[in-house]
Amino acid sequence: MRSQSAHRPGKEPKRADPAGLRDRLLAAVGRVSTRWPAAVIALFAVLTAVAYLYIRDFPIRTAYLDLLPRDDPLVKKFQAVEQDMASTDVIAVVFTLRSPPADGAERERILVAAAERVIAELPLDGSSDLVSASYRAGAGIAVPPAMTIFRTLSAEELDRMRQIGREVQAEFTTAPIVRPPGDMLITVGALPTADAPTIRSTLTALTTTAREARGLLERILAQQDLLAEAAAMARKVIASEASLATGELILSRDRTRLVLQIWPTRRPFESLPYNQAVTRTVREAVSRVDLNELGVTAGITGTYVTTVEADEMIRRDMGLVTIVSSIAVFVLVLGAFASPLLCLAAVLPVLVSALFTMAWAKLAVGGFNLLTVFLPALILGLGIDYSVHILSRYVEERAKGLKAKPALITAVRTKGGACLTAAATTAVVFTCLLLSHSSALREMGAITGVGILMSLATTFFLTPALVAVTARNGGRLRQRPIASTTALQPVFRRFLRLRPGVVAVALILTAAIVTQASRVQFRFVSDQLAPVTPSQVAFQTVAREFAGDVWLGDTFRFFVESADEIAAVEKALASHPLVHSVSSVRRLLPTELLGGEVSILNLPAAEVLEGVTELQRWLDQWNTTLAALNNLIVDAAQLELSALLQGQFERAAALSQGIDDLVRLLLELETMDAADDRVRLAAMVVDLEALKELVEEVARLPSERELIAEILDLLPAEMRAQFITRTGNFVIEGRVLKSIYQGHNLRTFLDWLDDTVKVDRFGLPEVTAQLESYMRRDFLLSTALAVVFIFLLVWRDFPRPVEAALALAPLGMGYVWMLAGMTLLEIPFNFTNIVISPLLIGIGVDSAVHLLHRVKEERAAGGDAAVRGAAASTVPIAVSSLTTMASFGALLAAHTPGLRLLGTSALLGLGFTLLWSVTFLPAALALLVEKRRRRE
Repeated sequence: MRSQSAHRPGKEPKRADPAGLRDRLLAAVGRVSTRWPAAVIALFAVLTAVAYLYIRDFPIRTAYLDLLPRDDPLVKKFQAVEQDMASTDVIAVVFTLRSPPADGAERERILVAAAERVIAELPLDGSSDLVSASYRAGAGIAVPPAMTIFRTLSAEELDRMRQIGREVQAEFTTAPIVRPPGDMLITVGALPTADAPTIRSTLTALTTTAREARGLLERILAQQDLLAEAAAMARKVIASEASLATGELILSRDRTRLVLQIWPTRRPFESLPYNQAVTRTVREAVSRVDLNELGVTAGITGTYVTTVEADEMIRRDMGLVTIVSSIAVFVLVLGAFASPLLCLAAVLPVLVSALFTMAWAKLAVGGFNLLTVFLPALILGLGIDYSVHILSRYVEERAKGLKAKPALITAVRTKGGACLTAAATTAVVFTCLLLSHSSALREMGAITGVGILMSLATTFFLTPALVAVTARNGGRLRQRPIASTTALQPVFRRFLRLRPGVVAVALILTAAIVTQASRVQFRFVSDQLAPVTPSQVAFQTVAREFAGDVWLGDTFRFFVESADEIAAVEKALASHPLVHSVSSVRRLLPTELLGGEVSILNLPAAEVLEGVTELQRWLDQWNTTLAALNNLIVDAAQLELSALLQGQFERAAALSQGIDDLVRLLLELETMDAADDRVRLAAMVVDLEALKELVEEVARLPSERELIAEILDLLPAEMRAQFITRTGNFVIEGRVLKSIYQGHNLRTFLDWLDDTVKVDRFGLPEVTAQLESYMRRDFLLSTALAVVFIFLLVWRDFPRPVEAALALAPLGMGYVWMLAGMTLLEIPFNFTNIVISPLLIGIGVDSAVHLLHRVKEERAAGGDAAVRGAAASTVPIAVSSLTTMASFGALLAAHTPGLRLLGTSALLGLGFTLLWSVTFLPAALALLVEKRRRRE
């Protein structure tokens, strides 16, 4: 049976045929495009040229703070912090030895030579935007010797000194130093007249004290090597006249890498052209140096360079994705129509509309941001749908015998309504994003809502005009079997016999995976918004090799008004498990160079020295002491005998026990090498004097407040800004672990800061938390509004609620399956692929609208409308969906991780929506048509 739209070959449809204002307008568009095709093409050519000239310097903003609303408190806080702090950003050149020599000094010499050659090429004479360059930490700072204590020690030496201080302090804290017995061994004193208890206590005290003195000697001598090692470092510190004027080389621990720091005049957040200028200057300087001769490679990094490289790579990504998607779309359309001319007529209008969209983006919102860079590919994928449906109907009408122009008018009139509804739903969905908090989502709504309508208008006018110019009037178009409604009708007739089972299986499977779909997570991941660039690789090298000198991870900055508050804030932050380390001006203080411990100040050097001196006196009288002890034993024996003769048995017993103890003590002391011990103690005295001098020198340093004020006055501006703002607030940097983004760690940490630290702060992780909050709110709002508006638009075309619900059914089922797939692949909703929600809602309903329109059209002609409608619509639906999927699949070639995740999510959503559109929807429509037929 012939469709309602079919007409006798060669006859143009009458103007009275279209019903309604929309059909009359669409027919008028078709007539204009086919009657004056050359003029239409010329007009679009002029508009395209103007748009191209307008977007030649197309701006792309790569800062993810642009994703926040411009009036957001965090954005204002960030701007205030940036204005309050002077420049601290640098461009870093990382030199790496390809084949490091065995000798460490030679490695150092080669790396320094490479850095010196690059410095010689840099324009540091005031003729450029570069101020200074240095490969030494703190170069150019003249600091008094008192401020440079321990500066001459390496990090390993400082750690070792701290360890020695702890060990020695623990040894003499648990067992205090006692005085040697001295002259107690020389005389028996009051023993002849003492009673038994006094004799026992006196002799016991004598032996105990002597043994303690011997133990003290052994303990002190056991610490000799440690004290000698610490004393050597103490002498190095005391004798050194080092200052920060020369600074330490910024070398990796294995001395195979060296960092050269270059300071520009302004901060990297001011403008992209400035970053490009300073980056180009440094790149040219490095390229002019023959580093191969030295066996050195160089990597350039820093915020300036990363910003420039991200912009370059995002632009390459945009071009690459557009090219790949264009080729994929061209191939698919060519495969569907087997006509290069029809393929060109389908693809060229969407390329023009993508160009128009970029021009509109520049005019309306000033260009693209990190989230909207893929929009040209999106417009390409969406716009091709309208061309495919119009051209597929054109092919169908030509196969029925119509000439080119009447077929084009019929195609625009019959398919234009469905295309208009589909475009309206998609545009409305994206327009809902204008209510988002996020600037990025609002810009996407402003760009895409208009871009979709421009794509539809371009297709309506330019596609028929191109076909009209290239087609032979009156000729017949060879029909492709794949596009044949007649060929697909038997297939769908057999398939739709199973319609109850198809509907039941689809609904049961979808219900079964709802639980899995509900597990999808929301997570803002800032490092997925920008592509991985060479400078980021160099950043990772710096983070790995120079972790003690440079921190490249996430940080919070805390601001306090007084230097006295710094220590308390540092202590609180250091106690939290998510804080890796804390940095402030206190790290420049001498005591802080020991890791915040005062083990050297607590080292009992003076007390040990006093004990050593007493031991020396004891050992100087060693022979006399042994003789006195021997005489004491003889005298005690005589007293014991006298006590026995006098019947004083208790005194005799006490003396007998004391004699035994004295004899054992004498034997123990005779085993000692007093001469060797005296030599060792003499050496220890020298070492202890050096340690005592170091402790006293540290103790004489000014107070912490005075030291901080003094060192801040001496620091150059680019270093001072790390520690104090222009308004005089002290800066404390809290470096947090990556695990802060896991689960609810970030929110918990922010609550802890509010309750515990209670000082003014700013940190990009907090911006992340705010963006995540906006993301959830925007997601729910845009999705809910999109569903409501789409239902209303679909309901306008299909007043029966059941039909309107069926139009949304494949979309809902595809959405659930997409969420389940994202959960299975561990893809969370982030700030890039969150747009897949309104995007899929806008695109997913298109296929259902086209199918429902065709079934409605075929229903008027009678017969099996579901079979004919599905057979006529399946190929255009499949081709348009596959071309859209190809556009999003091209995102997988992007360097930006977030765009690749968006591409994966879109492929899941569009693929499953297509599956249910060509299986579940025809089966459900067949059941609905059958039910109505029974009623009738």
